[in-house]
Amino acid sequence: MVNMKAYKPEVLRKAVDAARDGSAPIDLLSKDGSDFRLVRVDYHRGQRYPTLERIDGTPDLLTRIVTAR
Repeated sequence: MVNMKAYKPEVLRKAVDAARDGSAPIDLLSKDGSDFRLVRVDYHRGQRYPTLERIDGTPDLLTRIVTAR
């Protein structure tokens, strides 16, 4: 559950968007077997999409992987 609504990707996106303009945390309720866990995520930076950046001085392994024959 996301903020007491059934999980769907669009529900989570809306919760992240709403948190950007507010101060309330995002409540996530998860179930593991018969156990429930409430996690409050204090995140207010909106939707973000990660990018990969190679650390200077380290080998470029990703290029080798994607060009492997």
